[in-house]
Amino acid sequence: PHYYSLLAAYLECQKVGAPPEVSARLAAMTQELEARQRTALGGLGAATEPELDQFMEAYHEMLVKFREELTRPLQEAMEFMRRVSRSSARSPSRADRCAISFPLA
Repeated sequence: PHYYSLLAAYLECQKVGAPPEVSARLAAMTQELEARQRTALGGLGAATEPELDQFMEAYHEMLVKFREELTRPLQEAMEFMRRVSRSSARSPSRADRCAISFPLA
């Protein structure tokens, strides 16, 4: 049962910074994965292997933290760009502030 959550966490990491079309494909893969998980859980119960389960849980947690670490710089950069954009929209253009006039005669 941990395999599907592990794979979903991996796909979420792949979405970080991906172009919209790639992100959409990964989202579709995640939905397909969830459907397969529901089907698998409805079937025979998987044999439990405590050591493997423990490893998969730990790896899943690591992937979730990794995704958070990947996302943070992108969010900070996007916030910086929003602030710069707002600031430049409020202030006069740079050309207007730096205009130098020379007398013609």
